[in-house]
Amino acid sequence: MSARRSERGGSALALVLVLLMGLGLALLYSHGALIFEQRSSAQQVRATLALHAAEAGRDWAIALLNHPGAIDASCAPANASPSSPGAPASGLRERYLATDPATGLTGPAVAARPGCVHAGGTRWTCSCPASGDAALSAADPATLPGDQPAFAVAFSRGPQPGSLRLAVTGCSGIGSAGGSACGGTAAVDARVDLRQLLQAQGALRRLPSAALVSAGPVAVGASTTLVNGDPSSGGLTVQGGAGVTVDPLARLLPPAGRAPADSIVAGDASLGGSGDAPWRHWFGLSESALRALPTWQRLGCPGSCSADQVSAALDAGHRALWLDGALQVSSEVTWGSDARPVLLVVRGAVQLNGPMRLRGLLIATSVQWQQSASGSARLQGAVVSLGSSSLSGPVELVRDAAILQRLRELPGAYLPVPGSWQDFDNR
Repeated sequence: MSARRSERGGSALALVLVLLMGLGLALLYSHGALIFEQRSSAQQVRATLALHAAEAGRDWAIALLNHPGAIDASCAPANASPSSPGAPASGLRERYLATDPATGLTGPAVAARPGCVHAGGTRWTCSCPASGDAALSAADPATLPGDQPAFAVAFSRGPQPGSLRLAVTGCSGIGSAGGSACGGTAAVDARVDLRQLLQAQGALRRLPSAALVSAGPVAVGASTTLVNGDPSSGGLTVQGGAGVTVDPLARLLPPAGRAPADSIVAGDASLGGSGDAPWRHWFGLSESALRALPTWQRLGCPGSCSADQVSAALDAGHRALWLDGALQVSSEVTWGSDARPVLLVVRGAVQLNGPMRLRGLLIATSVQWQQSASGSARLQGAVVSLGSSSLSGPVELVRDAAILQRLRELPGAYLPVPGSWQDFDNR
């Protein structure tokens, strides 16, 4: 009897042990599944942070591309002065982009990847290096605990003039992954690569084909010189929408082998039109839409703008100026350079009589340039008048194709091309 009880007790103990082992295995399995779910959730959170960082980088890059002024090494707006050696004097476009004069395609000027790291709230700490990758540093975990997402941006040529490819790498933290850096060297948990095609709206659709282009009547006085040595542009020195009068003592210098008289075009109907017609001819936009682009530095000038106002805007790093008013310059000024020409749009009459040096493109309602014999004045680029033009005295206008090409994309605002957005999750 006692032997049977002993057998039943041993069977019960074995059954209990088997049940306990099964429960242990079930608990272990559920715990492993829980750990897996926790890790998956954490990775999903970091992947979402990386995606949001990439999207923030895209918006940040587009905003800085369209910012009209200079930026410093931290990508923040900065004043620039030609008299201050080493002072930041360029915006994001000038620092990182260049347009090929032969093809008109815009691409990277240097191998550089600017970027930013989240610094809490709505703040980002950014770096815009002259070359190489952005050098970013994380905040103290004691003051900013948790992940600190970061991004880096790069540019490449677009498929056609006026277009640009933007590549953004968003990371869950500072570091690198797969050769695409986010401002550091350590591995990151999640990375998203985003691609976006941008197109410049409001860029110059066509370049002036003559040193002086005027929709109204043109008067070229004695001692004035007009030069266009580029046969590919048509070799015109004057292109007028109405009558053109040239003093016998004026000098017209077209390409070699072409008679000066053959470099004049008068009564060109393509330069006519009222309202928005001239603006659509040159920029492809109405005047109000063009003026509203963020790439312009707009100056309000009750009465007329002064040379000091324009010089101050140029010293601050702006290169595309829109003047709502007339412009009068009677002092000696130097605006623009071969590397950084300027674009001046003056919605009023321009009256010049000082020994100025200008490299760029001047577009005005009308132009009157009367230089005294005591000094000379020179504009290298082109002049476009939407009305009449009058030049007299030692004034020299030189059509410069290289300068005009550098200005082609300057007024255009880069906008995302619909349907060109792509992202790649590299978790």
